Amino acid sequence: VVCLVLCAMMLEPNAKSLTKEQADQPEHSFFGGIRATFARKEITDGISVSIWLGGSTYLAVWLHQLLYERNGLPVPWFGVAWALLNVSVAVTSLASPYVYKRMGLYGAQAALGLWGV
Repeated sequence: VVCLVLCAMMLEPNAKSLTKEQADQPEHSFFGGIRATFARKEITDGISVSIWLGGSTYLAVWLHQLLYERNGLPVPWFGVAWALLNVSVAVTSLASPYVYKRMGLYGAQAALGLWGV
């Protein structure tokens, strides 16, 4: 939300370059900039994806902490386990284009168990 507000503030035009009539138009106000931002489907789609992915990774971190607790992992090791989990995500992300090129979309998703083969 903070980034969205900062981006909307950057959309404000230079006041010296506007005539009085242009400056009074609603799209040149702060809220007009926000409305113009949300009027573009590409931007709202990007915001939606970012919210869902951010929320899902946040949820995954908390669910893993419960798993660590249930399995008796000492609290000081939570950070190490979380870091290893993130390293595995990074390595998998780096390898994903190669898997896609070799197996294709359906094959890669089937290998991950996303399809009931």
